[in-house]
Amino acid sequence: MDQDSQNVIVTGIKIPFFSLMIFMIKWTLASIPAIIVGIALWVGIPIAIDTLGVADMVKDVPILSDLLRGNATPATPAPPP
Repeated sequence: MDQDSQNVIVTGIKIPFFSLMIFMIKWTLASIPAIIVGIALWVGIPIAIDTLGVADMVKDVPILSDLLRGNATPATPAPPP
């Protein structure tokens, strides 16, 4: 540490209630675009996968096909006959 530096401990912050309310309203309004982008990705990625036919390309790969069908844990492949 620098010899001229000092440690500071913050024990409290005084913010007027109205200013805090305005800040929280602005914060809430600023989060709306992020929510819209998140929903668009949540809906758009599966639609893009379906449209591009990626599911058909990987249907022969057991792990990927199980995951695309919604199985959280892929089934183990059956032993050869």
